Amino acid sequence: MLALIKLAVGLGNPGQIHEWNRHNSGSIFITRLVSQYHATMTKVRGQPYKTAIININGEAVSVIIPLLPLNNSGAFIFSLMQRLKIKNDELLIVHDDLDIPPGQAKIKYSGVHDRHKGVIDIVNATGHNPDFYRLRIGIGHPGRKGNVIDYVMQDPKEEELKLIYQAMDKAIECFELLQTVGVNRARERLHSFSA
Repeated sequence: MLALIKLAVGLGNPGQIHEWNRHNSGSIFITRLVSQYHATMTKVRGQPYKTAIININGEAVSVIIPLLPLNNSGAFIFSLMQRLKIKNDELLIVHDDLDIPPGQAKIKYSGVHDRHKGVIDIVNATGHNPDFYRLRIGIGHPGRKGNVIDYVMQDPKEEELKLIYQAMDKAIECFELLQTVGVNRARERLHSFSA
């Protein structure tokens, strides 16, 4: 089954202070994806997002980075989906994931991520419909639940960042496979990779 992604959204918090935070792995991924396809992100005048169009196998894919707080971008994403006539199964949300170690990434379709408030906000905004694709970028867990907020809002250490980038680069390769050879092959390729 091919995944005909028409809109890919990288979650993150706006502002330079957050630019390289672990929690901004989604927006960092989109920036790397756009660079790989030699496209350019542009800020949409009067709108809270940056966007680019990339072409995969003859299909245009809109990629965006919302310029809104990560946990409050669901309503905006849903309104953009309506405006662009994007169905839930044509949407890919890219976000950080505490349950996956740095150096790995996973593709998931449907299901609710009960710990990622940004994903929960999107599910709620789309009529409690979790039937969209998620690319989960591993950032690892700090070990104690009480340390999670500080951990995700910090920049990763240099060694971690190298691993995260390697997983992102493999995920970029698999993003194209989603569109060309299907979900199962893309998932197998990505899930077997560990930096």
